[in-house]
Amino acid sequence: MSSFQNIVSVSWLHSRLDDHNVVILDASVGKAPNTIIPQAVRFDFEHDICDKASSLPNMMPSEQEFQGLVQALGINKDSVIVCYDSVGIYS
Repeated sequence: MSSFQNIVSVSWLHSRLDDHNVVILDASVGKAPNTIIPQAVRFDFEHDICDKASSLPNMMPSEQEFQGLVQALGINKDSVIVCYDSVGIYS
């Protein structure tokens, strides 16, 4: 792990790809490119993980709805979440 506790290295992630509690999220904005990391699941906050009733884009859903949506992605209280996007920390 790097000196920034919330940023992991490629080698750290590579050595943990098969860990059951590691969840990799592809948070790329716009049309999703081919997933760069095969184990990643799409975290689409433009269309899926958002308040669909809001007229504003990318608004967070309620806490209860958010919890259900991320649990459906395999995230739980013991998950180690690694998030990336296709342009480098844009999202």
